[in-house]
Formats: sequence, structure tokens, C-alpha cells
Amino acid sequence: MKLTYHCCGDYYLPNIGIPAEDMRPLGKYGRMRLRYFREHRSLLFNQLLLSGKLMKHLYYHEKA
Repeated sequence: MKLTYHCCGDYYLPNIGIPAEDMRPLGKYGRMRLRYFREHRSLLFNQLLLSGKLMKHLYYHEKA
């Protein structure tokens, strides 16, 4: 995975964002799981968020 950067003042910031397919709204159980991760499993939350797998994980467990 190659990152690209843009200049913002004196700093170069990475061009990162959420892919369009991950912009669907979360249902009740997806939001509950997201809140649980943020409050109680912050390490796992950060790992999933930074790897780009958080939304896929939340959508998967919402269907189950």
C-alpha cells in the first residue's frame, strides 16, 4: 500500500479517508459494537481503524 501526501502549510499530511463502499449507515448493533470498542477495547479499535478493517468488521457483525 503506497501512501500519497498533500502539503498543508509547512506539513505533509497523508491522503487517507474512508472508501465510498464503507459509507453506509450502521444499524443499532453496529453502533453498539463501535461504542464498546471505543470505550473498552481501544487497542483493537485503533488496530482495526488504522488497517481499514473497522467498518467491514462492524457491518459483518451487524448481519450476524
